[in-house]
Amino acid sequence: MVQVRSRVHRILKQMPNFRYLPEGSAAAPEICAGLTLGRSEEALGIYVNDVSTPSSEALLVTTENLYLHQDRSWLRVPYLSIERTIPPPSKSEVTGFTVLLRDGTKIWLPVRGVRNDRFYDAFEILRFIDRVKEDVASNK
Repeated sequence: MVQVRSRVHRILKQMPNFRYLPEGSAAAPEICAGLTLGRSEEALGIYVNDVSTPSSEALLVTTENLYLHQDRSWLRVPYLSIERTIPPPSKSEVTGFTVLLRDGTKIWLPVRGVRNDRFYDAFEILRFIDRVKEDVASNK
């Protein structure tokens, strides 16, 4: 099985809006203050839509969960609870995508980064989630 950290390194690390947290590094940025991770859980990196605003929308990626930060609160999305991802309806003007959970809940993940006016970060994060979901399922 490929480790989640390896997927982060290969897929997410190169995005300008993603701050990679190397193994053994200090805690995640100030935006994560007050968030408590599980005992064996490790923060791997954080994606922030607007890097100039500390309270903006963000996705914290850990070894066991995604955490969505909106409106000064965190929503935990365990990789094991993800049924599938739903791609953006269009390949232009991409502002995020939907994650469908096993209980039927739909969660909108806002991912607004774009490089060179044509490479949308949402597609890379979607690919990351799909790969990790497959890895976790094969390890059950």
